[in-house]
Amino acid sequence: MATGSTLDREGLGVLGVDDALIAKRERLDGPRALRFLAELPSLAACWQARLGLRDARIMPGGVLSAALACKRRRDGAAVVLKLTAPDADSARAEAAALAAWAGVGACALRYATEDGSVLLLDAVCPGVAVRPGDDDGADARRAGELLLALHRIPTERFPAAVPDARQELRWRFERAHQQLDGPSHARGLISHPDLDAAYDTALVLHEQCPSRVMCHGDLMNKNILLDAQGKWRAIDPRPCVGDPCLDAAFWSVTHRPGERVKQRCELVGHAAGLDPGRVWEWALVFAVSEAVLVTDLPRARAHHSALGLAARVPSQESCPPAMATSLEAAPARSRRTAP
Repeated sequence: MATGSTLDREGLGVLGVDDALIAKRERLDGPRALRFLAELPSLAACWQARLGLRDARIMPGGVLSAALACKRRRDGAAVVLKLTAPDADSARAEAAALAAWAGVGACALRYATEDGSVLLLDAVCPGVAVRPGDDDGADARRAGELLLALHRIPTERFPAAVPDARQELRWRFERAHQQLDGPSHARGLISHPDLDAAYDTALVLHEQCPSRVMCHGDLMNKNILLDAQGKWRAIDPRPCVGDPCLDAAFWSVTHRPGERVKQRCELVGHAAGLDPGRVWEWALVFAVSEAVLVTDLPRARAHHSALGLAARVPSQESCPPAMATSLEAAPARSRRTAP
């Protein structure tokens, strides 16, 4: 079993992986993260040689994956080599979704292994992550345009490797349950019953959605980059087939945690031609999970504040009954796993 002391720190250093990054990844995913880091130097060397790349350097993000900024040897073009742990079940789906999007609304895929654990992508330049602007309406319009591009794939072209959203919802909420037992900043804010109630609501919303699209599944600002024309381009999807309001809500909740979330749901809903009420219901679901999964106390409190608004002004449309009841209930322990 890999430990911090057995890692090839010289090889990791060549890739730009320092002690602080190792510690952060270990804190987020423990032994699995260390196992991946133990293999990373040799994986990077192997695939750079195989694909004709050089000068690999780690980019921000990832726990069980590494996005490496590289140059192509033959022409110096900027590309990204993404390496993912073989047991990361979303890798094959990511490759399939990127191939379907074909560089429209998302980074372009140039090569993928069958299991998706190795991807070669065109670099998005300048590649700066989107940040909230001064005008929420303008941001929502940009997000709406991106959603329309990503959701354009017709049903008959959904890749078989992209799972139903139930699978991704199960993954997110199971991870939140695990995190709540560990180093979560949400203790005292969110309980296991709150997570269960939010998950139940998500399943109801999923089953009742009037239309299904291929969703990005993790559409937040760190996964949206600016290209040379200033357009928004998505990266690092956890794709799934589900309600288009799912993506709109996740962006609304994470764009400015706790601030004007309901108004932003309305803005992006209108921009993307979606029902703002459904976007808001999904937003309440993700405010629960993200309050647990974020890595700092201010954001945990900010996400929880959106739930406080819903609990103070409950309605059938804005606060699903199961969730509202759970938020007011005593935090009795529940560890039910998803079906």
